[in-house]
Amino acid sequence: EVVYQVTTSATESFTASIQHLGNIDLDVLILEKLDPDHCIAGGDRLAAVHDVPPGTYYVVVESFAGCGPYTVQINLPGPPAPCWAPSSSPASPRQSASSA
Repeated sequence: EVVYQVTTSATESFTASIQHLGNIDLDVLILEKLDPDHCIAGGDRLAAVHDVPPGTYYVVVESFAGCGPYTVQINLPGPPAPCWAPSSSPASPRQSASSA
């Protein structure tokens, strides 16, 4: 097992997915606590939670048969990164970033 920690500061939805090659049997799980009894999502390649309260969660990649390389991706939406529009005049204090 390999454990990844995810901490949120607001109510969030997020996913964890894995990709691997070969004949290995991996699952991805999302836990509220480091205890199998607190598993809130899981699957062979994807686990997703929706509208979970702020806190610390654990993404676990678990092997049932074999071992080998894999890639894990955790998608945690957050506010969009600011995208500054070019301007021919200096920005005033009232101007703000716009999201793409």
